Amino acid sequence: MSSSIIEPVPNFSELRTRDLHGHQGSVRSLGWNVSGHRLATSSNDSTVRIWNLDRLDFKFSTELGSRSSGLVEQVVWDPTHSDRLMTVYSGKTIRFWDYRSAKPIAEIQSDYNNIYGSWSPSGRYCCVGSRDDMLSFIDAREWQIMQTFQQPCETNECCWSFSEDLFFMTTGLGTVQVIEWPSLQRVYEIKAHTSNCYCIDISPDNQRIAVGGADAIVTLWDTDEWICQSSITRSTYPIRSLGFSFDSRFLASGSEDRYIDIADTLTGEQIWKQPTNGPLNKLAWNPTKHILAYAFTEPTSSGLKIFGI
Repeated sequence: MSSSIIEPVPNFSELRTRDLHGHQGSVRSLGWNVSGHRLATSSNDSTVRIWNLDRLDFKFSTELGSRSSGLVEQVVWDPTHSDRLMTVYSGKTIRFWDYRSAKPIAEIQSDYNNIYGSWSPSGRYCCVGSRDDMLSFIDAREWQIMQTFQQPCETNECCWSFSEDLFFMTTGLGTVQVIEWPSLQRVYEIKAHTSNCYCIDISPDNQRIAVGGADAIVTLWDTDEWICQSSITRSTYPIRSLGFSFDSRFLASGSEDRYIDIADTLTGEQIWKQPTNGPLNKLAWNPTKHILAYAFTEPTSSGLKIFGI
């Protein structure tokens, strides 16, 4: 869905970067809530922290749950509720939270070691995927697993279309598999890369999807005819994370190259090169502003930064 908010094109060279201190280990997952006022981060120190964009000092942040809960592989916000999020634990647990409460509002025990997750645009469904390529679909109103779907190949990320009738999965075969939702019938296969596809995002205007692969390439695809519009080939390492800005004008992507490539989505041309001090773990654009949160691996800190403030 396209945003009604109009913001001038930023001069990236004039934007500031801020470090966020609080985690004792590298940040492995992050994401903004639907309003863009809060950022959730999970770390190798087994903590989840909620940051307030208006007051980014550590003392104004909130730790979610306890460290004894285990390692959180991914944090995912409800796209329809600014206070609700899901945490996907490596130890087969899935928890749902209202970040204002000390305890989860729901907990699901899975049969699988899940490593990633996604929330549908309507807020009704969630999906988590396991190391064994089993996808579990969750009813986010009843807080229970509706059905499971075994992928026959390596599957690394997933997401719904904005109309919620299609579901996309990146695979180890260099393809993006497209299935109908909720029938799970296979519809189409995009032959996107020459090796593993790792990450995927849909532009907020619903006109493109971006796919990042082990071949160090980002491809941009038209969602009407599934034609590759452009390829970004500036990286020398596998693409680890990517995302569209809220207005669909920019695509950020990163790898072990120690910088984030910010490109024009129409041409693929590099608009800005944001340096990092280590291999990128995750990035996410704010849903209402040209602000980019990102995390990279650094021995002496959590490697968590916000660019654009």
